[in-house]
Amino acid sequence: MTILWCEGWLKYRVDDKALGKSKMNDATTMMRLCKEDHMFRIYDDFTAEIVSAPNDHDFHYGTVIS
Repeated sequence: MTILWCEGWLKYRVDDKALGKSKMNDATTMMRLCKEDHMFRIYDDFTAEIVSAPNDHDFHYGTVIS
């Protein structure tokens, strides 16, 4: 599930935002369905932060601050 999420993140940042976001959402859905609540919360938050940050520098800075 984590690998699928990471593939989505790379796809989102490098190539295709819609497909990348879809892969990240698929991964978090799998985490939720497998009752991995802790993983789901972490990666769902990461997804929201990535989508809201205009670039990787802003995302990294935001995660370091929090």
